[in-house]
Amino acid sequence: MSIHTDPWPEGTPAWVDLMVPDRHVAQAFYGSLLGWEFEEGVPEMGYYSTARRGGRAAAGIGEPGASIWNELMTRDFAAAEEFYGAVFPYTFGDMSGPGFTYATLDLDGRPVGGLGELGPETPPDALPAWSTYFAVSDTDAAVARAVELSGQVVSAPADSPYGRVAVLRGPSGETFALMSTTEPSSPPA
Repeated sequence: MSIHTDPWPEGTPAWVDLMVPDRHVAQAFYGSLLGWEFEEGVPEMGYYSTARRGGRAAAGIGEPGASIWNELMTRDFAAAEEFYGAVFPYTFGDMSGPGFTYATLDLDGRPVGGLGELGPETPPDALPAWSTYFAVSDTDAAVARAVELSGQVVSAPADSPYGRVAVLRGPSGETFALMSTTEPSSPPA
């Protein structure tokens, strides 16, 4: 898991919460897949659990790896760019290419997330959504482990300019992505 010890610039996506029907199922799945240990919550907080890796907080899981990238895929790129640019002090780095529209969400000249347009090949019932990417050392091995843990492959591992990426569906139907990274592992807290 990569580690960031300096304060994040305001507006940087830096935390992920997962709300699922059965937190114990999610803990078993993500704990085994990403090496997380859990600190159980209290009834007043809906038994919200903090996932930790190497003693450092990585994510939260509640009821009815570390995050390395968040992106919004939408049908109305211009409206989303206008909205998020007004809400946060983002500037946008154009990464578009033939057949796709994509921009980084930049703070202080550094990308902190992404914004992309759903293409015409996207099924009409697909909704705009934010996605979270978790760092793993070996995407293929992590996907195989996720399948062993009853996860489903939405998009098989594939190379990208930024690492090997796969999209998965967890035990409660949530989707997330895994990406191999060359970032060094976090030291214990």
